[in-house]
Amino acid sequence: MRKLILVLILLMLPGVSASTFVGWANLGESVSYGDNAIVVRDVGVDGEVLIALSTPSGVSYLSLKPGEEEKVGDVKVKVEKVFLGENPMVYLNVTFPPALINQSIKVGRYVIRVKDVTVDSFEVTVSNGTGEKVYKDSFEVGGYKVVITPRPEIFSGELKLLDNVTYGDYKITLSGLNMTVVNNKSSSILDVKFEGKDYWVEEGKYAYVGPFIVKYNGFRCEMKGNLCDPVISLAVLLRGVNVSIAYDPSKVFWLYEGKGFTVGPLIVKLEGLADGVSYIVISNNCGDELYSGTLRANPTVVDSIEYDGIKLGLLETDEDKNGKKGLFIAFYNESEKPRYLAYLNVTVKAPERVTLLSPFKVRVSVMNEGNSRVMGMLAKFNPGDGVKVIGRDSVYISSLDPGKSVELSFTLLPTKEGKVNVGKVTVEGPVPYPLACGGLSMLKFSSNSPVVEVEPLNIGVNISYPVSVSLGVPFEVNVTLSHNIEGNLTLNLPPGIGLLSEGRVSAGSVVLPARNASIKLVAVTPGNYTVPVTLASHGVKLYNSTISFEVQGENEAPAVAVTTITKVITKTEEKVSEKTITVSKNETITKTITMTKTMVKTSEITKTVVGKGRELLMFILGVILGIGIIILVAWIKARSS
Repeated sequence: MRKLILVLILLMLPGVSASTFVGWANLGESVSYGDNAIVVRDVGVDGEVLIALSTPSGVSYLSLKPGEEEKVGDVKVKVEKVFLGENPMVYLNVTFPPALINQSIKVGRYVIRVKDVTVDSFEVTVSNGTGEKVYKDSFEVGGYKVVITPRPEIFSGELKLLDNVTYGDYKITLSGLNMTVVNNKSSSILDVKFEGKDYWVEEGKYAYVGPFIVKYNGFRCEMKGNLCDPVISLAVLLRGVNVSIAYDPSKVFWLYEGKGFTVGPLIVKLEGLADGVSYIVISNNCGDELYSGTLRANPTVVDSIEYDGIKLGLLETDEDKNGKKGLFIAFYNESEKPRYLAYLNVTVKAPERVTLLSPFKVRVSVMNEGNSRVMGMLAKFNPGDGVKVIGRDSVYISSLDPGKSVELSFTLLPTKEGKVNVGKVTVEGPVPYPLACGGLSMLKFSSNSPVVEVEPLNIGVNISYPVSVSLGVPFEVNVTLSHNIEGNLTLNLPPGIGLLSEGRVSAGSVVLPARNASIKLVAVTPGNYTVPVTLASHGVKLYNSTISFEVQGENEAPAVAVTTITKVITKTEEKVSEKTITVSKNETITKTITMTKTMVKTSEITKTVVGKGRELLMFILGVILGIGIIILVAWIKARSS
């Protein structure tokens, strides 16, 4: 029996199809396959490229000019052309082995990993560090066109028992064949050994054997005397994929002399062409010139000019009946396009705690962190819910140089309790921008939005007045507050009651600042009177009450009584709660020789309120009383004479 073992060493290249990368790579970028990496290290002015090829066994350095190639192990690298300039690029053609299950290929910022391969499907995942997506067919991502070819075939043909099929470090052996005959029909099962383990493959079926997919087609007999020496027909596929990646973000276009071509937001215009040299102008869409330069034609070592995101080269020149023309290649990176030349950092600083209805100041810092001066900017404070701006809400910034800052101040009033967002400041105005017509563009910058804790405001109010007065005799109403607030206390005087001030008597409403005060009133007609009293702050009514007294005729002399009424009121953000009134009455009857009566009523009000603040000190004078007031004044003067 023949003991010969036929060893077939089938390497990937050239017998097996391969994965490829064809496209542009920046200086320092790599194309990685498993533990292998191809990195562009340097580009010389003559177009010579230094490439580092890293493998598990070490690092090899290749020096290649356009058109040259070199093979190291299973990897072949060819330099097609180079793009010179401040940020050079290299057009590579790289060939490397297929990717098996769980192996990865990395290009740019994308990692392509083989997740699974079956006899009729495959799955690969693509990740970029922030997420992962599964693909079951060819795809395009980030400008990379990726074509997936699953199950590359490494062998198809006939072998005999004990023959081997190898791929790299992997080997399978045809170790046995079982044949059966049932009803004159024969069938067979092939025994394939991989890494000491037996795998059985039925005739006409597939089996997964390590990194391989083995299809057993059947066998035929070569007769050796009276014995059958089986010749086995099979196909061996890799349980992996070929990945073909193409990356070319360039635009290639013909341009006639005097004509322009749009690249991103920029316009490239060929101003002149002579002896293979072109004069180029780059402008915005308004025709404002931003950059100019010259290019010399070369199809493989491409000279370039660069301006804020655009790279431009000249491949060749020609001339036809329409005039001289050049074949240009351009790259445009949106992230590198011209930027605004000024950036304003706006920061609002506020206190941690403030008091309800009590104005407080916030300070705003506006700093120019760009490299160009700004002029004519308007800073506006936009208050949050529960906050009002007192006084100015806008400030004009005439000029702000790069690296400089300006400090602004705004006065705010909190109108509700709890955690309150004070709002934010926006600064808007013309900012230098190369792509804008005239070089300026309106831009708005926003600040942070601080949160403050607004604490309640407690106010104690005491109003004292006599409950019984004599006709024509002035009497005092005294107002005492536990502390001053920005607001006013209003007494609406009814007809028959006047305000005595500076020798004149006036009627109407009396408006006092929300602080301790004393006023003199006088009655011209007898009767019972009720005077409404309102406490308000910044236009918000905090409390409504009344004071009541009786005006006695000239001959009336009632007993003296003193009454004290204390009222406790709590006002929330939206409405006043129910009043709880406790009344204690102490009557003291005092007889004197003149039978003078004194009746005083004192009202104390303690409140927690929400409102708006502004100090007012004014008297809203009503209608001058008629003939009765004139007679009263004359009568008062006559009595004093």
